[in-house]
Amino acid sequence: MRTTLVLDDAIIKQAKHRAIALNISLSEFVNRTLRDALQPPETEGTEPFVMPTHGDSKASVAHEPSDFNRVLEEETASFRGR
Repeated sequence: MRTTLVLDDAIIKQAKHRAIALNISLSEFVNRTLRDALQPPETEGTEPFVMPTHGDSKASVAHEPSDFNRVLEEETASFRGR
């Protein structure tokens, strides 16, 4: 498919140099670059995030914002009572 794009001069210059270095046409370079950029991100092989903990690492912890608010209110009340 033929199309017209408006590109920054510096970008097209870099793209031309890269295409020459790869011994391919500018069109092929743009096609490959766009194809790579449009691929979904690779998540395969990525380890899931694990939060380091102390104590039993298998114990689940479920905290809700209301839990933190309650503790904060209790601490504030205890400081006021001093």
